Amino acid sequence: MQLTVDAIAPYVISGHGFVLCLEDETGPRCAPSGAALILARGLPHGDDMRAQVDYVFERAAKHAKHVCVLVETAYPSFRFPDASLRALFAYSRKYEQRIEAVYFVGLSPLLRKGLRLFGLPLLPSFLRTRVRMVTDDDPDVVPLRKDVDPCATIAWLRRIEGLTATPLDARHFDTNLLRTSRKELRAASRRCGQDDG
Repeated sequence: MQLTVDAIAPYVISGHGFVLCLEDETGPRCAPSGAALILARGLPHGDDMRAQVDYVFERAAKHAKHVCVLVETAYPSFRFPDASLRALFAYSRKYEQRIEAVYFVGLSPLLRKGLRLFGLPLLPSFLRTRVRMVTDDDPDVVPLRKDVDPCATIAWLRRIEGLTATPLDARHFDTNLLRTSRKELRAASRRCGQDDG
């Protein structure tokens, strides 16, 4: 089955969280290194997360050998790595050689500490070594976030893929995932406390 932008478009229009390779008719948005920029507002969600990831890496491969992932954490789908996310991270190993850096932007001090203590240890080592937790005004990420218009990217991709006549329905974030994520975070916290004591 050939993947199309409609693997991710419903998530973009919901505004709850998505992953997208930023591009338009002028080409891709790139990091200073030349790596294609993948924007994650929140984290992937839904029953087709692998298709979403495959699609954005497929699009990025048309423009650059490497990618830089920018994770904006102020979206509902940003959560502690639950079982579905951990499976997705493991699945993403096939893109290991292509991921140059992963920036987590907009973390509060509490989220930063929680991610460092409980979230990062759950990431595969190839991802963990590429993570940078940065502030909104970090000079490496400010230019990457300027004038970002995900809806324009979706409209352009739907046009070039011949999908403009197909209606789209928004795919909203299932807030039950947050309950599951919180339970897993509490369990990780208890395990950490037991390890320390």
